[in-house]
Amino acid sequence: MEKQYFYSFAFIDTKLTATNVGSVYKGYSVKSVTLPQIEQAKKDAGVGENAVLLSCCYLGRMTRNEMVNGVEGHNVSINHDG
Repeated sequence: MEKQYFYSFAFIDTKLTATNVGSVYKGYSVKSVTLPQIEQAKKDAGVGENAVLLSCCYLGRMTRNEMVNGVEGHNVSINHDG
């Protein structure tokens, strides 16, 4: 499987009566992110065309399987005890 550069995009779209927030994970073959990719991510996130990009976070280079199922040897343990 080919490795891709994965990003998380978050958008907000505010109308007169409601606020819509959407996010999406996307994988690309190149590391840079272009305006057309951001516009496509906006559509994929299900927000309006006037939505504003809140964040674009680089998640790492991995296969789609690693993105979905985790990377072997990188188990995450969360302590909820405070």
